[in-house]
Amino acid sequence: GSPCRLHGPAPCSPRSPTLFGGSPGGYLLLQQQLQDARQQSIALEAEVAWLKAQHQQAAHSQHQQQQLMSLQAAELQRQQQLVQQHKQEQERAWQQQQQQQ
Repeated sequence: GSPCRLHGPAPCSPRSPTLFGGSPGGYLLLQQQLQDARQQSIALEAEVAWLKAQHQQAAHSQHQQQQLMSLQAAELQRQQQLVQQHKQEQERAWQQQQQQQ
């Protein structure tokens, strides 16, 4: 989207350098600066996109880690319950033995 096509020839006529202090050199310098700024912003956009991707990846693996941890926690709880049950059964068996004697 260059302004020339939008507004016809006016912005690109030889008169436009006067907008930048009259010297064509100043105009060229500004054009160069604009080009540099464009390239910089493209580079920055690429960097932002990369960072976003990294962040999403990190969030994904963090989510996986959380899932894994909650699975581990559930498994641990299950094992603790089994141990508890086993203890209770042993105690019950022991009590029954005591009663029989």
